[in-house]
Amino acid sequence: MNVTLSGRSGRVNTSIVRGIFLSWQRASLTDRLAINALFYSELSIAFERIEELDAVISEASLTVESIPREALFLAGKVFLNYRRRHGSYFPTVRLIAP
Repeated sequence: MNVTLSGRSGRVNTSIVRGIFLSWQRASLTDRLAINALFYSELSIAFERIEELDAVISEASLTVESIPREALFLAGKVFLNYRRRHGSYFPTVRLIAP
C-alpha cells in the first residue's frame, strides 16, 4: 500500500496500516495512540534516518510501547504448537482452474 507521511511517500506493509487503524479505534477509549516495536521497525523502511521516523511518530502523537514479556512468551508457545502441527509460512495451495 502506498502512503504519505509528512509529505514522504512510500510503500508500507498493510499489516502496519491495519495495526495503526486498530490503535486509532482503541484510542477513542484511552485517548492515547501507541504502536509497538514491530510496527516501528516496519515503518522504518520508509525513512533514511531514525530522526525522520521519530519526528513523524511525534507529529502523529503516537508512542512506542513495549510488548509485555508475558505476551511474547505466550506467542512463542503458540508458534511452537503451530510448528509442531507442521504449520508453515508457505502453505501448499492447490489451484483449481476451469
